[in-house]
Amino acid sequence: MTDNVANESSAPVGGHLVQIGGNQGGVHVHAPPPPAEPGDAALDPPRLRAPVRGRASLLDELTAALDHPDGHTHVLHGLGGCGKTTVAQALAERAAERAIRVFWVRPEDITTAMLWVAVELGAPQAEAARLAGAPKRAPGWVWRWLEASDKPWLLVFDNADHPTRLGEGGRPGDADGWVRASTAGMTLVTTRVGRPEVWEPARMHPVASLEPEQAVRVLRDSADPDSRSEPAALPEAAWRLARRLGGVPLALHLVGRLVREYPLVVPGYADALELVRGSVAEVDHLAEPIVDTENRPERAQRLVLNRVWELSLKLFNGEMPHARPLLAVLSFLGPDGMRVPTRRLDPEVLSGSVVDVGPNPLTLAVLNRAVTSLVAHGLADLRTVNGEPTLGVHPLVAEVTRTNLGENAAGVLDTVTALLDSGHAADPVLEETAYRAVLEGRERTLGADHPDTLWVRHCLAWLAARAGELDKAEGLWSELLPHQERVLGAEHRQTLRTRHQLAELAGRQGALEKAEHAWRSQLPIQTRVLGPDHRDTLWTKHDLAWISLQRKDWIAAQTGFHEVYEARKRLFGSNDPETLKAWLGRAAAIEGQGDLGIANAEYKDLVTMQREALGSSHQATLATRRRIARISAKLGNLAEAETQYRSVLEAQEQRLGSQHQDTLRTRLALAILAGLRERASAEESLHALLRDQETSLGTEHRDTMRTRRALDWLTAPVRHSEPAFALLDTLSDN
Repeated sequence: MTDNVANESSAPVGGHLVQIGGNQGGVHVHAPPPPAEPGDAALDPPRLRAPVRGRASLLDELTAALDHPDGHTHVLHGLGGCGKTTVAQALAERAAERAIRVFWVRPEDITTAMLWVAVELGAPQAEAARLAGAPKRAPGWVWRWLEASDKPWLLVFDNADHPTRLGEGGRPGDADGWVRASTAGMTLVTTRVGRPEVWEPARMHPVASLEPEQAVRVLRDSADPDSRSEPAALPEAAWRLARRLGGVPLALHLVGRLVREYPLVVPGYADALELVRGSVAEVDHLAEPIVDTENRPERAQRLVLNRVWELSLKLFNGEMPHARPLLAVLSFLGPDGMRVPTRRLDPEVLSGSVVDVGPNPLTLAVLNRAVTSLVAHGLADLRTVNGEPTLGVHPLVAEVTRTNLGENAAGVLDTVTALLDSGHAADPVLEETAYRAVLEGRERTLGADHPDTLWVRHCLAWLAARAGELDKAEGLWSELLPHQERVLGAEHRQTLRTRHQLAELAGRQGALEKAEHAWRSQLPIQTRVLGPDHRDTLWTKHDLAWISLQRKDWIAAQTGFHEVYEARKRLFGSNDPETLKAWLGRAAAIEGQGDLGIANAEYKDLVTMQREALGSSHQATLATRRRIARISAKLGNLAEAETQYRSVLEAQEQRLGSQHQDTLRTRLALAILAGLRERASAEESLHALLRDQETSLGTEHRDTMRTRRALDWLTAPVRHSEPAFALLDTLSDN
């Protein structure tokens, strides 16, 4: 008989334990622990709550890639709130209709979500748990399961606004992290980062704002989900509201919900339009309870206007701190969709400003990187207009940015004002629009009587005068002057400048004695208060020389302009715009004395300097080029003069607009030249010009009267050239 032997089992076993033979000793059975889990993550896509509008062609393109995976990652990129996630949700619904499995990866914990993707494809849960702490090996392991799937899939990385988090800090396009392309299924990314170099070789799909008709549909869907009204049947207020919201789906949805949820506060589209015009912040205030109760906190912050673009701006704080204040500056320079030429972002002016933040000085290269960051995140767009690069900020983004400046308000407004003051009226339409935005900001932050607010009002009046809107300018300055006298004092520089400008308006409208008296009375005050070499003092001397020019006292005018020219050249340099202005006056006095050859040489030297200092299309440069054309005509070179005038006209129409006073004057000059050759076409041109002048300038404007005189000359029984050249002489810009 054999001895008894103790039996022990200490290894973990599964299933049934069966012992053959007797039982000697203890039998210890250890049940295996439950499989480890890699964490928790939801992979189901969010459901659509409203119809998708305006994305049919984009969805068809994506659906084709879904049906036949092309081995490329597809990236939906654009401004926050433009509906990237909505497009992805719509594609996910199409995938479900095709029995294609959808994995929706949210940005909170990509690793955990991707490990669960592998588990749902059949990977061992325990192995997924072990790889949770292996960030380098985990992506390759998950992708092997995705590639081995016998059924197609759609993998969505939603709100991937930090591309480096999709791998080990590298570029997603390198395909060594979580985002990879496959022919076994389709990979789709939604992101605010639209830089192709980050995602290449992915297929990039911009998601832009909606066109008006589709925008109105989104507004209707949110305001009245049961409505079947076609856009054409909706009230005009709905269309204006959709345009005011810039076609941004998020904004349209929010405001539509306000119409539906707050019938006492916002009973209709017209009321909603007034609400939006008054305060975007109020829109968010009313919308927050709705989005906060219907969504998770991390999603809710993407569903109100003040927060959705703040998320983009937070991305800049570390890598590009200059981008946030630059966006604020652009929101004033380019409100309401106004394009901003990149040349207006002068690094010298921006140096030391609110934009000059962070450890690196604001060089041109740093400024370019800040611009690139804004464009890449959809907050601005860069495109060429009239041959030069321009930046645009979506009107709604600009408005939200302007109303959320916080403690940086003063610095931003100071920076914008400095950029505008340095522009020398290079872009009058842009400058007027920007100054109006600055005025609103100054009044909101400083009050109506603050000196900085009053200065902006002065600048707006000056722009009106520059554009030839003399009555408008006179009204603005006359309204401003009493405020300046009360707040600043009678001898403050700004007050003196406004008096000076009112005198100039009087002179330009023919009241030379009134203007001369005002300037001669003001000159000793300026000399005492500001000093003899101050810019404003020299301007008064300049304008007294101009009085001599108008009276055809050519010697006195030439002497006065030369004195001012030499002083400005000594103080400010030969290429200072004010120095160039005095040079122009001196050349005009020489022309008035009949020295056309000398005057022409002066003008040509001047225009060379103006092109270098101001640009070839600057208003002052164009005015000098027009003088050169006039001298060509007076010397008998009519064909050359016509070519020169047409070149000026083309530049004026691009820079100043077709209805600007200077543009209309050039058209008059061309019509007069045509009249020296033949009558029919010249008469047709003059009648067309007269209609435009009566609309833009008024029936009694001096230029409108000149056109009538030109018609009288043209239709006279006998046409002599002397009246034509006399009319050309009246089109000077002094």
